[in-house]
Amino acid sequence: MLGIVATVKIKEGAHAHFEALAEELVALSRNEPGCAGYTLWRTQDELTYAFVEYYKEPSDLDAHIASEHYRDLGRRLREFMSGPPQFTRLLPPSS
Repeated sequence: MLGIVATVKIKEGAHAHFEALAEELVALSRNEPGCAGYTLWRTQDELTYAFVEYYKEPSDLDAHIASEHYRDLGRRLREFMSGPPQFTRLLPPSS
C-alpha cells in the first residue's frame, strides 16, 4: 500500500470551477481497480486543497497517472491553479 498527498493552490475565485472538476476526478479515480481511496480536502488556507490517494501497489499509481481521465481533468484543472501541485508520497511505517 502507498499513499499520495497532492497539494494544490488555486486562483482566487476559482473554488466552484476547481471543485466541480476535482470531484469528477475523484469519482473516476475511485473506480480504478487498484485505488484503495481517493478524497479531496480543503485546508485551513481557503486557496489550498489536498487530494489524498491510496493505492494497493505502486503499479496502480502508475496506471492512475497514465489514465485518460487523469490526463484530461488534470489539464483542465490547471486553468484554476496558481502553480504546479506538490506531491508527497506516503509509505507504511516500518514494523
